[in-house]
Amino acid sequence: MIILDANVLRGTNLRGLEADLLRTIRVAELESVGAPWIAVEEIAAQRAAEYEEKHKAASKAVRDLAISTPWNPPQPPAHYDAEHVRTHWRNRYAEIADVLETSQAAYGEAMFRETNLLAPCKPSGDNKIGARDAAIWLTAVEYAREHPDETVYFVSENHRDFGKGDSFKPPMDQDLADLGERFVLYTSLNDVLKKFATPVDAPEDKVRELLAASSAHTTVGEEAVKYVQDRLGLIKATVSSGTRRRTRPLNRAWRPTPTVTLASVSEITAHEIHDHQWCTAVVRWLVHGYLMGGRVMSCSWNTRVVVSPTAPEKGLTVLAGWAMEPVTAEEDLAKLPELPPYPARGPRDWKGIRTSFTLPPEAAASLAAIDFSGFEETLHTLLLKVWREHLDAGAELPDLTDTVDAEEESNLDEEPT
Repeated sequence: MIILDANVLRGTNLRGLEADLLRTIRVAELESVGAPWIAVEEIAAQRAAEYEEKHKAASKAVRDLAISTPWNPPQPPAHYDAEHVRTHWRNRYAEIADVLETSQAAYGEAMFRETNLLAPCKPSGDNKIGARDAAIWLTAVEYAREHPDETVYFVSENHRDFGKGDSFKPPMDQDLADLGERFVLYTSLNDVLKKFATPVDAPEDKVRELLAASSAHTTVGEEAVKYVQDRLGLIKATVSSGTRRRTRPLNRAWRPTPTVTLASVSEITAHEIHDHQWCTAVVRWLVHGYLMGGRVMSCSWNTRVVVSPTAPEKGLTVLAGWAMEPVTAEEDLAKLPELPPYPARGPRDWKGIRTSFTLPPEAAASLAAIDFSGFEETLHTLLLKVWREHLDAGAELPDLTDTVDAEEESNLDEEPT
């Protein structure tokens, strides 16, 4: 198990090579990668505090600009939600490390060490600090004790408190007394990565062959659906209906899973990990398929993926994805495959359809005197008429999160398909 300290997490570029190697090591199932809960929370809190400071500055700047703007004032930033920011960063760091929970006993020992200034805790002026460092250290030690068949590679750049791995202050030395060589301290992430991943020449032709496989495209299609579902309303795509095409924000994903076309491959690198070659590459895909109702959505998606030429059965894994973009370039539009006809809906059996209404208890008294005779029958007939027309046209039941009125559809720019 590779266990990362907070300073290592913070210093890791989540789109850089080190993060990709950590993800690849996990995919290769060579070693697990983890981080103590308090380390992840510390970084998430730092990120949220930084964002709050910038949010306040941006809000003030917009207010000042609005005072001097003679026309419609600019819109302020969205409401600041600290927990939303923290959740975002927890999820991002979960891409490279599992969260390791710390036991109550370890937390108690950490507080005891800070109170008594026992390493890795220390004085700071009139204060005592280091309980969080102690909790991180003890989490790594606990894991080593609870997993006697594993070696822990603890990575921390905090050599002032944890040391450089050649000696440890008491009582930290006693923490490791019964672990022998199963606990190793590294002072940089790069050093521990060199132990597990050796750079080799990339077999580019083989990588491109694996990227062209239908199984790889199926995986990318499934990941694209998840990516959109997690970012509804934030992604713009090319949406087509007949010969009309336009760019619009998305509030639903493809259904069924879209087709995927390989557009370009770059930045192929290879490392030998656990007797196998693992290759990462930046790949741009064209993702193309139906939305519910028959409209077609197309996106260009840049990803970083990993495949193994020597273990092709492992398939393709999407390590990271960048923001999806509409497909607008003519050369990309020409690559989009022709889709099979959207499945038509058969005749509907409307027998047994019922409408019902549930009124809040507090409204019952005020509504009791109203004569609703005939209202349910009228509404029932109206709903059936609207739904029947919609469904006979080959669409699903209306989804108010993705309605487009007739006037809006008629404004679609006429472009050649």
